[in-house]
Amino acid sequence: MDSTSADRAVRPEDLRCLADAERAAAAVLPAAVRDFVAGGSGAEVTLDANRTALDRVFVVPRVLRDVSGCTTGTTLLGRP
Repeated sequence: MDSTSADRAVRPEDLRCLADAERAAAAVLPAAVRDFVAGGSGAEVTLDANRTALDRVFVVPRVLRDVSGCTTGTTLLGRP
């Protein structure tokens, strides 16, 4: 990694939301790659529909629950 890339490196623990990840990627990706990944085809109708659907998803906290057996572990695409 050259010094320019190292200066722009972001630690995963600094990413708190998708917008943080998008900003970090925008800082290091060539414009053509960034635009391809961020865009959609045609009028981007499907892209807009996906964003709208995801905006309706919430994490609902459960307060005053027994958390003695909880874990933060998860899987993504079948991998821990």
